[in-house]
Amino acid sequence: MELASRTVDPLNPGTILEMHRILMERTNPEIAGLFRGEPVWIGGSDLSPAGAEFVAPDSATVPDLIDDLCAFMRRTDLPALAKIAVAHAQFETIHPFADGNGRTGRALVHVLLRNADLTATAALPLSARPFTRVVDYFAALTAYRAGDPEPVIRLSTTCARQAAELGVDTAAELRSIRDMEWEPLLTSRADAADRKICDLLTSQPVVDATTVTDNLGCTGITARRAPSSPEEAGTVVA
Repeated sequence: MELASRTVDPLNPGTILEMHRILMERTNPEIAGLFRGEPVWIGGSDLSPAGAEFVAPDSATVPDLIDDLCAFMRRTDLPALAKIAVAHAQFETIHPFADGNGRTGRALVHVLLRNADLTATAALPLSARPFTRVVDYFAALTAYRAGDPEPVIRLSTTCARQAAELGVDTAAELRSIRDMEWEPLLTSRADAADRKICDLLTSQPVVDATTVTDNLGCTGITARRAPSSPEEAGTVVA
């Protein structure tokens, strides 16, 4: 998600396809980075869209619809959060991919937040809020598809505020764990790799040697040895 949300700038269909490729290439490589070529619908039978709660636009219209969406997302004359809410709802309405629309749509929101200078160094935990209000979320999308954007804008802005508060609280709790619980257990010098790995773990609790190498700028050998001291101290589980 982090890699995908860093990929799209400026916003255009090609970079949205690249986002989808990054997100899907490991789990569904045959469709990764490709617009769908078949009908999709939500609800009802798997065999037919008859009785479905929502039927996405014909696949032949997807490229033009994405072009239109990208033009909308590049606008600068709209309140940022309102524009992001509408863009997300429209993306999910277009449903441009056979699978992965939800995760790509969430990555797109992070890109738009970053491009609007509303986030800088981290992805806002937005999905932690709407997914606790699933009924409201789908009701807002249904209203949007019927021509009323207010519910999805209201829900999105509320969730953005709550996610920001959640992010601040979580960051403070993680910093407290790092400083009050882990720090007394570490005996190495201040710039040692084991201390740096503890800092890394507050933002990414599961890491491997490659992740440590990339983030700490150390050699592979150091990356493999770095967790040993925190492990002995009880702050890391191998």
